[in-house]
Parts: sequence; C-alpha cells; structure tokens
Amino acid sequence: MVVSIFIYWKVKGKEKIYKYNYEATKLAIKRAFSREPSVGEVLGR
Repeated sequence: MVVSIFIYWKVKGKEKIYKYNYEATKLAIKRAFSREPSVGEVLGR
C-alpha cells in the first residue's frame, strides 16, 4: 500500500491539510483492499 501525504510545517490552515491527508489515507486504504489499481496498472504507468 502506498500513501502519500503533504507536510509543510510553516503552512497556515493546518486543519485543511490534515483533512486532505486524512481523506487521502482513507482512499488509499480503500483502494488497497479493493486491489485498485492493479500491480500491472501501476507498473505500466
């Protein structure tokens, strides 16, 4: 499973970044359990 998040310590509006990272992590977990995208799709990119 691959999860990419954004961290920049000097940013204003940390709540917005937290929410974005939280949603991205949930989506990555959902896709991992659904095996989406397939390994072939990832390697083909």
